Amino acid sequence: MFEVCSFDPFCFKKLSNSEIINKIRQIDVLDTDPENTSDHVPVILTLNSQLKKVREKATTIIAKPKWTDCDHQIYKEVINKDLPKLMQKSKGIIEQDIRNLEKLLHKAGEAAIPKYRRKIKIKSKGKAIWNEQIDNASKQSKNAYKVWRQHGAPQERSNELKIKMTAAKRILRKAQRQAYASQRESTAGKIMKASNADTKLFYKLINMQRKTPLTNTKILKLNEKTAEDGPSIMNIWQEHFQQLATPTIEENFDTEKLELVEIQNNIIESIEREKGQGIDLVNVKEVNKAIEKLKAGKAPDEDGISAEHYKHGMEELTPFIVHLLNLILTYLDVPIFLKTGILTPILKKEKDKTLPSSYRGITVTKTFAKILQSILKDRVDSVFNNIQNSLQRGFTEGVSSLCAAFLTSEAIEESKKLKILLILITLDAEKAFDKLNHEILFNKLYHYGIKGKLWILLRNLYKGMSIKVKWEGQCTEDVMVLQGIQQGAKLSTTLYKCYNNVILDSILKSGLGACIGDIQVPAPTCADDIAVLANSTADAQGILDIVQHHTSRDLVKINPTKSEAVLYNAKGSNISTLQFEDNDINITNETKHLGIKRNEQNRANISERIRTGRATIYSLLGAGLHVRRGFSPMVAYKLWRTYAVPRSIYGLEVMNLLAKEKDMLELAERKILRQIQGLPNNTANMAVYTLVGAEPIAITLDKNVLTFFMNIVRNSGTIECEILRRQIAFSDQRGKDFINRVEKTLSKYNLKSSSYYIENPLNKIEWKRLVGIKIKEYWKNECHNEKMEKTSLKYIEIQNNPLNEAHNIWKSVKKQ
Repeated sequence: MFEVCSFDPFCFKKLSNSEIINKIRQIDVLDTDPENTSDHVPVILTLNSQLKKVREKATTIIAKPKWTDCDHQIYKEVINKDLPKLMQKSKGIIEQDIRNLEKLLHKAGEAAIPKYRRKIKIKSKGKAIWNEQIDNASKQSKNAYKVWRQHGAPQERSNELKIKMTAAKRILRKAQRQAYASQRESTAGKIMKASNADTKLFYKLINMQRKTPLTNTKILKLNEKTAEDGPSIMNIWQEHFQQLATPTIEENFDTEKLELVEIQNNIIESIEREKGQGIDLVNVKEVNKAIEKLKAGKAPDEDGISAEHYKHGMEELTPFIVHLLNLILTYLDVPIFLKTGILTPILKKEKDKTLPSSYRGITVTKTFAKILQSILKDRVDSVFNNIQNSLQRGFTEGVSSLCAAFLTSEAIEESKKLKILLILITLDAEKAFDKLNHEILFNKLYHYGIKGKLWILLRNLYKGMSIKVKWEGQCTEDVMVLQGIQQGAKLSTTLYKCYNNVILDSILKSGLGACIGDIQVPAPTCADDIAVLANSTADAQGILDIVQHHTSRDLVKINPTKSEAVLYNAKGSNISTLQFEDNDINITNETKHLGIKRNEQNRANISERIRTGRATIYSLLGAGLHVRRGFSPMVAYKLWRTYAVPRSIYGLEVMNLLAKEKDMLELAERKILRQIQGLPNNTANMAVYTLVGAEPIAITLDKNVLTFFMNIVRNSGTIECEILRRQIAFSDQRGKDFINRVEKTLSKYNLKSSSYYIENPLNKIEWKRLVGIKIKEYWKNECHNEKMEKTSLKYIEIQNNPLNEAHNIWKSVKKQ
């Protein structure tokens, strides 16, 4: 039938022994193909096969109400009319009353919003553009193909039927390209119009353009199971999240503490129920504050209630909500249906989509439960904030996560100045939020001062908690949550900080780790991201042992294989092996903490950041930054400014940049600005900036430094502010400390000294206004000075505000 020598013997053996041999219709061995210059011989294998045609069903979903179209007067009238009746009929059954309230909210929504929560069908496929021109071209192409097939499908290029079929296909493709081009032009027009008139619409359109078509995985693997159809995939999701929500005892866990706290918690509850301090009832002010904190535009809960339902009728609804919440506080009983949530798996960046462990579960809780949790969170925070460890910089009001990065940067600079070893270790907690033990958590809360009826209510809130996993419009059965806290729930951030606070307390009390002067900075932390800083391997190992001791007792797993260490000033130092749970910590040249890469040289990865900025703007403007892409230069610059620049310079305010590194950033930005304006490479820098009203990236960096500085000094009692005060007292002017960079920046823009602002901090609005005025003055002077120096600029008129105000030459152009 064919020459065996033409095949790889191994492949031929496999082919001969399989059932495929019986399905072979034809085999062509192209061993004499004149175009083949490879050592391999092409083979065409034609098989007989039966394919099952599957029609993908459209998914029916309920559209989110358009609250922008809501008639607020009608909405409130319906509530005012029916709410008194609802309150009168109330029998004190909390769940029934809340469900009746939700029915009233839906009734008001139906009356006030057109097409309220209408059902629509969506398809994951078949979303291509279709119009009359494409429809006609498609029919002609199909007819030409049909005739060609009926006449034996002749392959000769000169055949008339072949020519007609090819021409019909070209007409179809041309119609499709024209339709997509028209769509791009329309989108560009909408973006240009919205860039000045409607900021919200502008961001919405840009985000739509940035999104790549997200295709959910059709295969899901868990352990040795593989799911390839809808029901099987749903079963895998349910099994995966049930495993996460069920406590398991790892080999290195110490269960003695768990056994003790379970006994202790039961004793505490019995005592507190009899003699414990009461719980203050909820008032109108607390409820209004909780409703105001609800974020609009978010997904509705399981029953279709969103934040807007409460926000648009806050004044009318508050008295009844106060009544319902006080029933919960009085009976210390949270209805089971308020403990439910819808969990959506979100794929982590650059992870394998076929593995459930590559997803982060985000839970949407009941909106009424969010109001309750918001009030409880404020009460817990009022106690815990006074004892929160100073190294914990995550989920803390008025404190940026960059504060933890600031502590790391200043510790590195201090070690370089003193020429001593510094070890940076980043620890990776495995499924930190998902595996917190409830009994240990509430035992910690009690010992932190959350006592009485409030403690009982919080513990009750996590008993009988459940979630449903939502995937492609379908939900699994209930998954009982026996451990972990929901990512996305109001209380979760505070509860997590309570859980790992003892680790940071123990590290500080040990006296181990790095210091800046007499200020301890051994473990800058943001939520579950812990960075260990030590000046010797003995100190570093001691801190690791403390972390290991507490995590094993708290049933938290640190993954030593994903934890890394970077050494600074290590030359001549005696470096011994660092271990966690008998596993060596990997010592590397570079690690990542809080989104900032840290390397041995303590240099910012500028080249990579420039590539990130370019990739971002390319993704927004398509293949090419030339001037004729459909956007005006002003809109293109706004995209660059809004999306690309923040990604390029994230975290640089806490790093000591060299002058040449700033120059690299400025050079890359000017190249982008020249491209989007269609300017030649020899165009003067000032013209490149002022024509489009661009803010130089160097000024943006200065602005970020000043903003971060004032954020620190406004929080006078923090560890960051103590470091600034010390640097003012002891740093020399040639040093590379943060305060020296601040002083140079303040002087550059004719602002007062850092010591003045530490004693007289300005609020956010005042500081932003003052810095804005000074920067505008500085840049305007710079522009005029450059204009005086260069004859090529003598005909350009500099606008009154060269920053963020485009020149009239671009304002007069609608589209390039």
